[in-house]
Amino acid sequence: MKKLTILFGGFVNISANKGDGVHALELTRNLRGLGCKVIVVVHSSKRTVEPDFYNTGAYAGARTMLLRLALFCFSALRARVRVTFMSSQCDVLYMRDYLFCMLGLGPKMLFSKKMVWEVNGIASQERAQKPHPFNVFLLPVIRMLEALAMAGADRIVAVSKGVMDVLLKRGCPRSKIVLIENGVNTDMFSSNIEESDIESEKKRLGVFHLNVPVLCYVGAVRPWQGLDILIDAAPLISDELGEIKVLIVGGGEGLSDLKEAAKKRGLFAVFGFPGTVPYTGVPLLIAVSDVCLAPFVSDRLTHTRARVHRRKETGYPGNTRGSRRIGKSGGSSFESS
Repeated sequence: MKKLTILFGGFVNISANKGDGVHALELTRNLRGLGCKVIVVVHSSKRTVEPDFYNTGAYAGARTMLLRLALFCFSALRARVRVTFMSSQCDVLYMRDYLFCMLGLGPKMLFSKKMVWEVNGIASQERAQKPHPFNVFLLPVIRMLEALAMAGADRIVAVSKGVMDVLLKRGCPRSKIVLIENGVNTDMFSSNIEESDIESEKKRLGVFHLNVPVLCYVGAVRPWQGLDILIDAAPLISDELGEIKVLIVGGGEGLSDLKEAAKKRGLFAVFGFPGTVPYTGVPLLIAVSDVCLAPFVSDRLTHTRARVHRRKETGYPGNTRGSRRIGKSGGSSFESS
């Protein structure tokens, strides 16, 4: 059986401690593990040891919107040249976002290649969650580009049923969509962690001397994650678990608002905000926690899930056996294994 050569493209920072970069790393490494050759063309502000890696980013650190826009256009031009040059060597173009789909449409037709578009979230929905005066112009443009990407892709990978449902509502044929839900690196998250390491991490986080359940969220702090409902739900969870400590590990544009909301509710002592951690440090954080949180808001974006996992009963994130609801607030719910 012939091993494929795949061009993986996306406007992601593969060297950052963010979900999109981690996803790209895991996916490309797994494809290589299957014997495929993977050529990676992404935006990244740092060097990486990954093979066949090409960085087209040029706008990291730009402080003004005009400069960011100019450098973004320059980065897109570099990416277009690289994608066009590399496409002739590949069997499949695998695009991580609608923008790279736009860059891949020309080479796809020029070299008669197949193109896959992976949809982790609906960009126009995410944009709408970020209030900005330019949204009145940006949202129609993004919707148009998403429609072009949907039409141009030979296959579309949807990472959740919610994402698939939105694509279907927008007119995408069901035969074009492949539902592949996000997975997890079980080797990494199932490994045993020394008690001494757990103790050291608890001391670093300031929870070592607290004889209370530690609840932890690890991930991006963005409007569509539903983290604001943790503020409302904390008293409800305390009703069942007693005194608690909630750690919000990660960064993003919603972090300052989340801290302010905790202060206004008089809950700042309940919440801790340790900042971001490397991907390799996430298993240790899960081991430190008694409960891992993933908020859910039923009327927000399509890719959020509601679960609270007791880490002692989960070999890795995603195991939801034996869960039960422990709180409900404004259409939102929490469940505990």
